[in-house]
Amino acid sequence: MKLSIHKKLSIIVFIPVLMILIQSIIAISEKYEEYSIDKNTANIVNLSIDISQLLHELQKERGLSAGYIGSKGINFKTQLKKQRLLTDTKIQNFQNINQLTNSQQNTLYQNILSNITNDIEQLSKRRQSIDQLSISLKQAISFYTELNKKIIHFISNTSNFSNDGQLIQFSTSFSNFVNGKELAGIERAVLNYTFSINEFTPILKRKFIELVQSQKIYFSEFSKQSNNQLQNSWQQILNQSSTQDVNQYRTIAFASDNNFQIKPNDWF
Repeated sequence: MKLSIHKKLSIIVFIPVLMILIQSIIAISEKYEEYSIDKNTANIVNLSIDISQLLHELQKERGLSAGYIGSKGINFKTQLKKQRLLTDTKIQNFQNINQLTNSQQNTLYQNILSNITNDIEQLSKRRQSIDQLSISLKQAISFYTELNKKIIHFISNTSNFSNDGQLIQFSTSFSNFVNGKELAGIERAVLNYTFSINEFTPILKRKFIELVQSQKIYFSEFSKQSNNQLQNSWQQILNQSSTQDVNQYRTIAFASDNNFQIKPNDWF
């Protein structure tokens, strides 16, 4: 049930709207120099869209890894293997487009992308540690979360490449959405682990509460800064039954510290 809401979150229509904005910027340029700047902006935005898809797969892999560790390797083994293949596909896509646009990136973007690439190179070792259950939950989640933070940092800086007010506003809105979605991904991992061991540790209970509250702030800002089309799409998601299912699971998690009577697969 949880998976369905995350899929619906990921298909919000920010991608076509953003591309329309970029095409409009290019169309109204009156000078070649202005067009060149906007073309570079479009390339950076394209890279941001591509890397946001990688972020989505890493968030799912993090959640499955947490469930695998929590169940001591009993649950999610097959799902985790399949998810890693999806992540690897998005990594390859990111690497391909990064190579194509590398010469057009300024120093800030090159440094951020270099840090992302360095973390990706460590992914194979982390996966091996997870498979062997030789890594703690905290270490596993921290690795994915730190990598995701760097990806979000790149996405959040997209607006620095343009003076267009609409694009800046849209990029800010998108940044709030991505940050909220990242916190939802961490919540997903925390509760997957918690439901796997069938109890909260005091630290994870506090973390869960903080995550839910912080998501509300980010998604509220996203909604305020979005255009009507995005607001309507967001409201449709909030009204869907899968969102209500998530809220029911959260209610149980808020009210109890153990014996949740929830199967991890139902949550994830």
